[in-house]
Amino acid sequence: MNTNLIEILQILSTPIALRNLRMIQILVEMTKSIGFFEQLIKDLGEKMHFRICEFLNYEYHVMGEVLFKEGDKGDKFYIILQGKVQIVINYNSPNEDCQMESLAFLIEGSSFGELSLIKNQPRFATAICHENTYLMVLYKEDYNRLLGHSFAKKLEEKIEFLHSLKVFSEWSKRSIEKLTFFFKQRHYKKKDLIYAKDDKADGAYIIIKGEIELTTITKSSNNKNLPRALKVALITTKDIFGDEEILLNIPRKYCAHCKSDSAEVFWISRDDFLSKISKESLKQLILRNNARNKMRQYRLKSIEHMSENKRNYSATPMTIKPNIDISLSLIKRFRKREVSQSPKLFISTKMLNCLKKKSGIQMASPTASIIENCVVTSRPRNANVFFNNKGFQPNGNFYGVFKKIQERIRGMEY
Repeated sequence: MNTNLIEILQILSTPIALRNLRMIQILVEMTKSIGFFEQLIKDLGEKMHFRICEFLNYEYHVMGEVLFKEGDKGDKFYIILQGKVQIVINYNSPNEDCQMESLAFLIEGSSFGELSLIKNQPRFATAICHENTYLMVLYKEDYNRLLGHSFAKKLEEKIEFLHSLKVFSEWSKRSIEKLTFFFKQRHYKKKDLIYAKDDKADGAYIIIKGEIELTTITKSSNNKNLPRALKVALITTKDIFGDEEILLNIPRKYCAHCKSDSAEVFWISRDDFLSKISKESLKQLILRNNARNKMRQYRLKSIEHMSENKRNYSATPMTIKPNIDISLSLIKRFRKREVSQSPKLFISTKMLNCLKKKSGIQMASPTASIIENCVVTSRPRNANVFFNNKGFQPNGNFYGVFKKIQERIRGMEY
């Protein structure tokens, strides 16, 4: 037993009426790094932490001892100082024998027992000490007075949030209330790594607020036009991620980073995800993942194709020269990808001056070419105009300048 635990137990063993200010301050300092109190301070502040420490009690239970049984009246709220507690429920097997199903193992810093106090209902599960366990305890009266209202509100918000998700929309609120026990809240800051590619899939995530970016490493390291990490998706509130790898039983496909200044998520472990979420809901997730994968693969292929195309034609970029009319035959050849010679688009001096004025760049420079051969259907950021199966596609600022070009090539077949 470490020194901090011994000192905490000495203070908690002192009757509440006999504790002085100094003892409570020491207790506050020594418990602020415990998981339950870390979250409490974020949610309700340090003053609430201090007030709770005034009314904390202490209990010690040996391995195998039952703290409470399913159906018992709830009168205590527990915080684990040291040890492990198993939460189980009773169910009837096909042969009508009463069996025990394990819901969770709770470790140091975890709390339990609040649902019965908030709802004023019997215990919905049984708690058994899995090893010798030291507990901090708040009696029902103190818990409801200090934390009851805020925790009841937080629980209701959690239930409403999960119920608003399509995957849980058909669940009863009572079922979701039980499911909330398995979702843990996690916080991230900007650029925090949530998981890396090829990591073991240990859980699934639901975004409460913020933005998460999924990225992957490029397959071809020789292509310098491709960035090292390609953005696969930017996901936000109420999106679920990390579930696909669990359902397929594979390592992480992507890296996940916090993109926004901060983000909050619900996390559920792999085992709880597979055992507590209904088969119908898992089927919905599988169908959703299949649709998303098609979109993401299309996006990645488009980016790679665009970058590969840029690399292939960078040696012979299109140039712009004044005083000569547009050559329609040249445009036809370019459409057929006959690019053995450097393709050139000729426009009038007036058009060229207009382009220079609007863009502020020198058109004689190969790197400043405003026409780019591109097979994707959206205009790249580095091209003011590009050529695809719809002809020349200028952006808004250049539309008037290229209107004549577009009219002259309209109707030509590829």
